[in-house]
Amino acid sequence: MSMECVTPNANTSVARTITTIIVVFFAMMILACSGVETPNSTSTGKKWYEGGTLHRAKISEWRNASYENRIATCSDFVMTMRGNGVVPADLPVDEYKPYAVDLERGISKVASGGNADNQTVAGIAAMIRVLSEKN
Repeated sequence: MSMECVTPNANTSVARTITTIIVVFFAMMILACSGVETPNSTSTGKKWYEGGTLHRAKISEWRNASYENRIATCSDFVMTMRGNGVVPADLPVDEYKPYAVDLERGISKVASGGNADNQTVAGIAAMIRVLSEKN
């Protein structure tokens, strides 16, 4: 019986690094999402950034949520991303809405296929953020 020595390859290292980055960013987003502020109104009378409840939700829940809830959740994520090379840090609050709309579209596109139903919304948002970074 022969025993082979198995050593981790570069792909395993890269995968672990990416996973670690995503997990750390996910944790930071959850911690930072309480009490973030921004402006404008929706059809419910709330400001466009108020009332997001999907920070810890699964993608299957995202798909069934209202647009107002999705965009408000994205506003919280965007506010935690300010100054990272993807979202400028010094914009007037109203000018962050396009970033939230883009993020909502990206998450909704992932959600539309049904293949990511067990993934978290924050995890998908973090992946979109990482993939959007300027190199």
